[in-house]
Amino acid sequence: MLGPASWGLYWSAFSLAHLASLATDLGGHLTLARNVARNKPQALLHLSTSFHLKLLLVMLVLGLLVLMGNIRALPYGLLYPLVGAILCLSFVEWLGHYLRGFGLVVDESLMMAASCLLAFGFGAAALATGAGPAGLALSQLLAHGLTLALALIWIRRRVPFRFTPGVSSQPTVSHVKRLAGFFKRAAPVGAAIFTSLASWRLGMLALMVVYGSTRGEIIGLYAVAHRLLEAARFLPAATAAALFPSFAKQKAQAQPLPTLAVLLPIALSLSLAFTLTDVAPLVLRVMFGEDFMRAQHILTILMWAYPLMTVNAVITHWLIARGRERLNAVLVFSHLIAHAAGLAYLLPRYGAEGAALALGGAEVILCAGTCMALLRLHD
Repeated sequence: MLGPASWGLYWSAFSLAHLASLATDLGGHLTLARNVARNKPQALLHLSTSFHLKLLLVMLVLGLLVLMGNIRALPYGLLYPLVGAILCLSFVEWLGHYLRGFGLVVDESLMMAASCLLAFGFGAAALATGAGPAGLALSQLLAHGLTLALALIWIRRRVPFRFTPGVSSQPTVSHVKRLAGFFKRAAPVGAAIFTSLASWRLGMLALMVVYGSTRGEIIGLYAVAHRLLEAARFLPAATAAALFPSFAKQKAQAQPLPTLAVLLPIALSLSLAFTLTDVAPLVLRVMFGEDFMRAQHILTILMWAYPLMTVNAVITHWLIARGRERLNAVLVFSHLIAHAAGLAYLLPRYGAEGAALALGGAEVILCAGTCMALLRLHD
């Protein structure tokens, strides 16, 4: 309904807003899930500490955005509602990781599904009224704000917010020291996640810099293919999330190899299907319309990165759960370097298809590293 050019503008703003939101996570959500999984009696103490850290980071990031106001080319009416929407969603995801620590993955999935349904409903209503990119952004702010309110009610019913008497209520450590300790444990994970997803968005941001508003349709075509691949990553990510508590147990022997034995053939089959004649054009025509069929070659290239992303999603969750945050951070930083180098060489020569090739090449580098780490640490 927006068309390639307006969709490119919307997704450029979304990519920047997403990076701003990531800077407020700092890996605290996964650290929270791991801490709760290992020490449920003090779960509320972990939640309180992590939330205070996140609120502090939110204030810092919002202040930085205000200071950067003069150098942004994106309309305020589009960017700021998207920042607010994604921050609300990040708080919902934070509560979901709290549930994940208790092994309540079904509850977490239902909560996120409710978020998706509300976002879709509000967004469809905004587009039906011809609201445009800014109206769509505002609809997402309303949807995710409502989701956050419902999530707080939901989680309060499923996991009561109270301490276990005589255990977590003993203030043996000051709140400042708890914040510092949580920050120290979460920072390597946060650096890895921020670097990973910054690299994931790097192609979009590079296209925005190169083509800007003059050729927004190129950004829009890359964005729809990129978005489909991002949606496909849900399968390995959800599987890894379900296994995270078992990975995190200190004496667990759980390994990601059985999971990969199931997921990898599925990912390979899906990628192979997109190389068949007319499959990619059909998907684009059905989901987005005739205007977006020009993205078929971009989509085919990106889908061959999917098996590599499946391996990376499972193994990186395993590394974090086993306390190998620094190793994981090194691996994802190599992804960023490879992606940036690929974009510098391929994007000027091949445009959006070059951006897709650069992302695929970076996934090859990361997959080689994660597999080597798994073989080395496998016991």
